[in-house]
Amino acid sequence: MLSQRKTEETKWKCNPPLILMVWVVFMIAGFFEVGFSQDIGDLPNIKHIEQEKIDDGSLSFEELFDIGGKLFTTDFSTLDGYGRPNVNSDGILNALADQTLDDLSNDLFTRTFGPDANSCVECHNKPFAGGAGGNVANAFIRAWDSKHPFSVKKEHTNERNTKHVFGSGGLELLAEEITAQLQAIENQAMIEATRTRQPIQRFLTAKGIDFGHLVALPDGTVDKSNVNGVPPDLMIKPFGSKGTIESIRKFTTNPLVSHHGIQADERLEDDPRKEIHPFHQWDDGDGYDHEATRGDVTALVIWQAAQPIPVQIIPDDPVIAQAVADGNKTFKEIGCATCHIPQLIVDDPIFREPSRIDPAKSFSFDITRDGPEPRFERTIDGKAIAYAYTDLKRHYMGEALREPIDEPNVDSATFITAELWGVGNTGPWMFNGRAFTLDQAIRMHGGEAQSSQGKYIALSNQKQREIVEFLKSLVLPPNFQADIQLEKGLNMVSLPLRPYRPFSASHLAQKLGASIVIRFNSQLQQFEGFTISDPPPGFAVEGGKAYVVNAMQPATITTTGDAWHRGESNVRLFFRAPSSTIGKTKWAFILCGKLKGVDLSQKHTISARNQRTGMRTVDIVPSEKNAFSVVWMGYANQPIIARQDILRITVEDEDNQYVIGELEHLVSDREFDQAYVYLELSLKDIMPLRTVLAQNYPNPFNPETWIPYQLSKSVEAEIQIYDARGKIVHTLDLGIKPTGIYFNQTHAAYWDGTNTAGEQVASGIYFYTFRAGTFSQTKKLVVAR
Repeated sequence: MLSQRKTEETKWKCNPPLILMVWVVFMIAGFFEVGFSQDIGDLPNIKHIEQEKIDDGSLSFEELFDIGGKLFTTDFSTLDGYGRPNVNSDGILNALADQTLDDLSNDLFTRTFGPDANSCVECHNKPFAGGAGGNVANAFIRAWDSKHPFSVKKEHTNERNTKHVFGSGGLELLAEEITAQLQAIENQAMIEATRTRQPIQRFLTAKGIDFGHLVALPDGTVDKSNVNGVPPDLMIKPFGSKGTIESIRKFTTNPLVSHHGIQADERLEDDPRKEIHPFHQWDDGDGYDHEATRGDVTALVIWQAAQPIPVQIIPDDPVIAQAVADGNKTFKEIGCATCHIPQLIVDDPIFREPSRIDPAKSFSFDITRDGPEPRFERTIDGKAIAYAYTDLKRHYMGEALREPIDEPNVDSATFITAELWGVGNTGPWMFNGRAFTLDQAIRMHGGEAQSSQGKYIALSNQKQREIVEFLKSLVLPPNFQADIQLEKGLNMVSLPLRPYRPFSASHLAQKLGASIVIRFNSQLQQFEGFTISDPPPGFAVEGGKAYVVNAMQPATITTTGDAWHRGESNVRLFFRAPSSTIGKTKWAFILCGKLKGVDLSQKHTISARNQRTGMRTVDIVPSEKNAFSVVWMGYANQPIIARQDILRITVEDEDNQYVIGELEHLVSDREFDQAYVYLELSLKDIMPLRTVLAQNYPNPFNPETWIPYQLSKSVEAEIQIYDARGKIVHTLDLGIKPTGIYFNQTHAAYWDGTNTAGEQVASGIYFYTFRAGTFSQTKKLVVAR
């Protein structure tokens, strides 16, 4: 046995390569254990972003939005700094707050004053992230100040139901613009009072909303006793049930500490109490600092501000749709829309964060163009429409809604007008979630809303139900998505989802990055085209119909919307025809543009013929219009246009009696790639193919008229006017006229209704003959004295 052990020892001693190999294996194992130890076990969940990285432009909007979304849905752990044993829900040191809550102040969960949630989405989740919350997520405001800080009874605390954040970016912009207008009125009044040494009264109206009036006094003070619905500083604060928070940023940093115990750096750095206690003593006692950087807060704000807006979705059922329309009408008739204003205009749709109220370097985006859809509707002059149903004013709502604890500078029975967009699927309702039906919520209104509430109660049951049905149509948008795959070039598509607002050809072109959109008009039995050179909006885009689009680049486009029909479990598929981009021909093409210098009182016909194929297509330009769109469409993908094809374009008059002009156009590579040609056809640029005499206007006339004509070549011309017996009454010597069109009053021949002696001719029928070289034509005119 001893011999065997020695033998084994000898083997180990005599086999150094084996020993070295074992040593290397253990060293490698040890390296991996050390090198990756930080990636296993309990780890912080927050991936911080520094504000400097945002300020230097390193992040795109999409990247910052994505970071904000991850932070909003992150479960905060104690390793992230969750908890706040040393501070209350306002982030103030317990000692300074003069509160003693014994050992409970160290709890990681306290129902009434927090911390009470591990993530933002724990409360904001109905019907999805960023939405409202059920009563299980209710918060208890200022419970710390209550005589019964651990009680959830309504007589002991101010209870709050969770509100959704959808559309909040536009609300902040509205509040900033109204604030700026109100404060400008005050400043101007103070200047005038000082200059005139007289009291100056000014009404406070902004965006059509009445906030009462103020009186500026010569001594520099301002009497605001008749100001209503806004704090004395005239700053609109759109967030919080009382209207006490002016920006999404503050609405973010406050809940971070109160609900999660996450101290935002900026709250500590900006807190005026740091003059009493050094910065390092403002630790909330959980052993972690820098729990939320300025960059983290900015990302959270951008995500909230860029959320889709609530929309109105009207059911397909015609009976319910009519009830929604009737309910909307009655809603306005009984005065609800006086405070719940259906729409307000945001003059500047650029959201900046930090905002104009929180000045600093700012990250900006356009609420009408950036972020997930549906977005704020953009007006033709670049503004945004907010269908929020609010006036952003504070109102006294009656003693029945009075709360037990006053909030700073706000009466306990005063609340800001709640926005109604999204109300249809974010119940329970009212600020405390104590209304479980919309009817209950309406009946709870009092105070300044007492009149409308009384009118609602006096309505018939049918009318009340119609108002409720209208409110049910105002919802947070269903989170349906579907992709459209586009190849470069021509594609045939249909919309897989119902858009949240009326959708036009210009919307579709912009969404798909397409240069053209073509549809078949079943009423006119012809194809219609829209190009990106045409003025928006173009024709309406409908569900269940196919559209030809020309994509400038291959792309996968994600669309959002509702199902085309309620009850559908799946969204509709889209269809795409083969692309012809790589080839030398197109199976769809548009010639579009404007007629310039034509008589808009007449219709015109624009025809275009491909000289290579002989294919001809036509568009009728109605009177009072000058835009045309000629569409070629190849059946079964028949190639119709190739590079360098020559298009012969003809402009004809209303009755196709004569050709105004004709020209030829060579299809360039660029025009071929974008699948359309845009031309502005001016009559001075297209020469008439033949000489024509047109009918005089006006006719009958008194005392003057104009005689239009066109010349196919330069020639000496005259017009002779005869009476009914054939006697020459007057001769208009036009002289030598160049080729051209002489239709408008500036260029047409003019007759003042006199004879050769300068006397007014009598009423009756006359004839005029136009002679130009070998051309001669006669028409009739009528003088009516």
